[in-house]
Amino acid sequence: MEINWDLYAENKGALSKCIALIFYLISTADGSISDEEQAKISQIIEGSELYKHLSTQEFDMDMLDAKDIYLHDYQSAIDTTKEHLQRFKGKKNITDFLIQIAQQIIVSDKQLHVREEVIMKQLCDFLGTHE
Repeated sequence: MEINWDLYAENKGALSKCIALIFYLISTADGSISDEEQAKISQIIEGSELYKHLSTQEFDMDMLDAKDIYLHDYQSAIDTTKEHLQRFKGKKNITDFLIQIAQQIIVSDKQLHVREEVIMKQLCDFLGTHE
């Protein structure tokens, strides 16, 4: 899937936040985030096309912010994630990209938890797609 990142320049920061929020939404679904899971997911994200166009400092800050949100108020974190994701509703290339990243995060620990399936359906609903 090819995205013209120049066309989405104004959205790169929002995409970075979305990926960070998706990471914590999915990785907290099974109750904890192992160091191995965090390392694998970091590799997935850092290998993505978007990451090449981001400031690593910005992304690191987004990850810390998302972690803080998910650790302190889970329901508020879900609402925040939904709000950020809906910005891209109807933008097929970006929604496909975010779904692809989410799928890679889900399978990173080689286990599919029931809660992760539910979350994937929620993500699709938030983005207005049905993967």
